[in-house]
Amino acid sequence: MGDMGEGGDGRDGRDGGDIAVPIDHPGDGPDADVVIGLLAEPDRRRVLAAVELGASTLDLVTATTGLSAHRVAKALGKLVDGGIVGTGANGFVVVGDVFAQAARASRPGRRRDEHAAEPAGTRRVLDAFVRNGRILAMPTAPSKRRVLLDWLARTFEPGRRYAETEVNELLDRHDVDPATLRRALVDGTFLDRAAGVYWRAGGTVGPPK
Repeated sequence: MGDMGEGGDGRDGRDGGDIAVPIDHPGDGPDADVVIGLLAEPDRRRVLAAVELGASTLDLVTATTGLSAHRVAKALGKLVDGGIVGTGANGFVVVGDVFAQAARASRPGRRRDEHAAEPAGTRRVLDAFVRNGRILAMPTAPSKRRVLLDWLARTFEPGRRYAETEVNELLDRHDVDPATLRRALVDGTFLDRAAGVYWRAGGTVGPPK
């Protein structure tokens, strides 16, 4: 999906200094929709190309792409989290057969079971817009958007108070800009807030996401 809030010069109020990049990656490769969503963002495509061509460290990828170290670290973090980039003995590498795995997984007739427990209408929306817990795109149709936001609101326990940083951390796992999602949940009356504290204000009560 197109990134929400990942434009600009990527400084995000921080310049210089060491930037930590997660280096672990999941054992199961992403499916085609997740791969496409991850590579919809230009910085990630440039970083992936640099790694494929042999840039194996943050400094080398930065030099190869011409991007700032912060933007490179952010893109690398998403690619690692998504299972496209991992680490070998000499640094960053493209995970061997991730694209072949994604192609096989997308063959016609494959049944998706991720949202099998949801009601039929909800499942149709989530199957179209969510893969492996990651939001591929935000629906433009209001009814579908509310279905997705209702699913997302189940991330938060009713009756519990959350600091803004906690909200952002929980939403970041869904691979979109957490601030944009946080505002959408508040605007949709799924979350309420006061003095920097957030809590569930509506939506379906179900298993946490």
